[in-house]
Amino acid sequence: MQITRNNGPLNGVAKLFLEAINRGTKYTQIEQDIRQYLKRNNLTPEEFVKQLEKKDYRRHFRCVLGFCYERNIGGAYDPVKAFQHYKYAADNSHTYGYLFVVGRGIVQDTKRAYYWYQKAATNGDPGAQYWLAKYLESGIAVKKNEKLALEWYMKAVANNCITDEVVNAYVVVGDAYAHGRLGVTMNQRKAFGWFKKAAEEGNSDAMLKLAEFYELGFGTMIDLEEAKKWRNASRGVGEHDDDQICS
Repeated sequence: MQITRNNGPLNGVAKLFLEAINRGTKYTQIEQDIRQYLKRNNLTPEEFVKQLEKKDYRRHFRCVLGFCYERNIGGAYDPVKAFQHYKYAADNSHTYGYLFVVGRGIVQDTKRAYYWYQKAATNGDPGAQYWLAKYLESGIAVKKNEKLALEWYMKAVANNCITDEVVNAYVVVGDAYAHGRLGVTMNQRKAFGWFKKAAEEGNSDAMLKLAEFYELGFGTMIDLEEAKKWRNASRGVGEHDDDQICS
């Protein structure tokens, strides 16, 4: 994706937005960062949205504009318009457009959601790769295919970007090795490694699995202190914030 240099603050916000999405930054933080950027550049949110609307033929500006309508930046809250701009970006092969269309619950039809996930996954988005794998594993909107599901899970976990979906994929892969599912041979050591990776990222389910493995000596030496540590840690983890995406 290329951003031209003659759009001033618009490019600055677009760059900020896309980099934040790449890092898996929470939407609330992205909104705050955009507002602060506009303030530093003496541009009101209202004027910013007006300028964006004049440039809405550019895919990346469409995503930012959709975000503004969704987050009420510039007094422009309009979920219908947000969807229209996200969908335009998605229809024009913009990965973030795919994810906003599906990830924000705009698409309820499972077949249509599968279509968007498949497009985004093929474009390398780890969150979409995880959900595509879930659909294939469960047979949602497509014929069940555990082997292909595993391939997409493995593509998701191969990404350096950490989002809830990627961490969930760690857990799924760990569970596959723990029980010999999805066409893999049971391997407790590999299962332990994936559960540990997910636990270290704050996944409470993985913490409990890790505690169990330490208690029983699955894939590692028995260590009751570590088991206790991870079991206690799992109690301190609240609901995961899924307000993240990454590409």
